[in-house]
Amino acid sequence: MITAGVDLGTKMSKIVVLQDNHVLGRSLAAAGGFERANCVEESWRELLRQVGLSASDIGRVVATGTGKWDVSFANERIVEPLADVWAARWLFQTARTVLDVGAEQARVVTFDKDGKVLDYVLNGKCAAGLGTFAESIARTLEVDLDEMSELSSKSTIPVQVNSECAVYAGLDVVSLMHDKTDKADIARAVNEAIAVKLAAMVNEMTIEKDVVLFGGMAKNGELIGSLKSRLGVEFLTPEEPEVSGALGAALIAANWD
Repeated sequence: MITAGVDLGTKMSKIVVLQDNHVLGRSLAAAGGFERANCVEESWRELLRQVGLSASDIGRVVATGTGKWDVSFANERIVEPLADVWAARWLFQTARTVLDVGAEQARVVTFDKDGKVLDYVLNGKCAAGLGTFAESIARTLEVDLDEMSELSSKSTIPVQVNSECAVYAGLDVVSLMHDKTDKADIARAVNEAIAVKLAAMVNEMTIEKDVVLFGGMAKNGELIGSLKSRLGVEFLTPEEPEVSGALGAALIAANWD
């Protein structure tokens, strides 16, 4: 059976089409803001065209993400931690914990060898939107997220921004820019502040190795390096960490009873 998973968030929509544990196609596109229901349908039609299928060829569609109820073509909807677990187990057999850091949400999930969720933690209000915050700072520094990671690695002078609240951190960035602080030093300070916030969230629970990293923030090498040193763990990261939720939803669709 051919199945599909849709992970619709505030910033991005992700879709994966799966057949017999083989990915036929994937899509990553802007969610569309207030028009995200229409935008995800457009992405869906375009992906089906690319893989040479019609909607009637898809046996089941499962949606997840904060915008899952806007996916009108979904047959079922699931919570995000469950999608994380299925994707992690499929990608890495030794996985027992997932850290997922997206635009609007961060979460940690632990599970046993059979995929049963043991514990999970979702971000508090002050840790919400870390991905969006990082994107905002990158635009302010006139770089993209990948370049921000590279820029951070060139920092020579340590500076700090608030690690408790993104709003205050943003004000600190503005102040540093007014003081003509080097962009590399600002980028490093932002990555360190995000790492502090994520580490505090992860430390609310006992994580089990191996730890898988999902979400668009997984591509920020400097941030992940700082997080590794704070937590004392190595991360397993797939090639496309931002579409993992959609992959998990597609896998669940294929195994729906």
